[in-house]
Amino acid sequence: MKKKVIAVVKDLDIKKREVKFAFSLFNEYDSDKDITMQGAFKKSIAENGPSGTGRIKHAYNHEIKTVPLIGTLKEMGETNEYAYAVSKMMNHEFASAVLEGYEEGAIKEHSYWGMALIKGRNDEGGHVIKEVALKEVSTVPWGAQEKAKLLALGKGEIKNIKDLESFKEHLEGLARWVKKSKATDDIIFDLETEILKSIEILDTLEMEGRQEAPETFKPLSLAEIYSIT
Repeated sequence: MKKKVIAVVKDLDIKKREVKFAFSLFNEYDSDKDITMQGAFKKSIAENGPSGTGRIKHAYNHEIKTVPLIGTLKEMGETNEYAYAVSKMMNHEFASAVLEGYEEGAIKEHSYWGMALIKGRNDEGGHVIKEVALKEVSTVPWGAQEKAKLLALGKGEIKNIKDLESFKEHLEGLARWVKKSKATDDIIFDLETEILKSIEILDTLEMEGRQEAPETFKPLSLAEIYSIT
C-alpha cells in the first residue's frame, strides 16, 4: 500500500542537510477515499523507527533497489494532524540534487509504503486505516501536473490569488531546479515534462473557461518560467 501527501515540508535546514516532512495526514479522505487514523504508525515507528531497529528507510520515489537511499531518518512521530519524519540527507550526488529540489520549492510531495494491518470501512466506501506496518517513506518530486489534472477534472479549484500563486511558485521551483540541478538526465527530462504538461492543462482550462484566473494573474509561458533567476 502506497499513500501520497502533497505540500507538507514542515522544516528545512540546508546547512545541516535536514528536512522535516509529513508523510501521512490523519482523519482526511485521500484519493482512494481512505482515511488514516491518528496512532496508525505509532507501533511501527516505536519498533522500526530511528529509536528502534532503524529498518524504516527514506527512499526516492519508492526506488530502494535501483536508486540509493537519499536520507537517514533521525526522528519520526505523530501529531494530532499528521505523521512526520526528520531525515538527514546523505552526501552523495543524487541526494544533494534532491536537497537542491527542496530548496528551490520543486519538491512538495511525500509518500509512504507499508501494509495496513487493521482497517474498517468509512462512509465513502473506502478504508479506515487504524494500523500500518511502515516499511519506508519516500520523497516524490512531481506534483504540479497532478494538481493541474485535478483542476481539469473539477476535483480542485483555484479560489483566490493565494491558491494560484502557490501553484505558480511550484512551477517556478521546478524551472529553477531544471536550470541549476546536477540531477540525472532522466530526472531533468521528467521535470521539463512536468512543467510543459502543467502549463498545457492550465491553458486548456483557461480556454474552456472552467477556471477563471484572477485579474492580477498573467499566465506564464515556458520561456518566461525558464528566464527565472
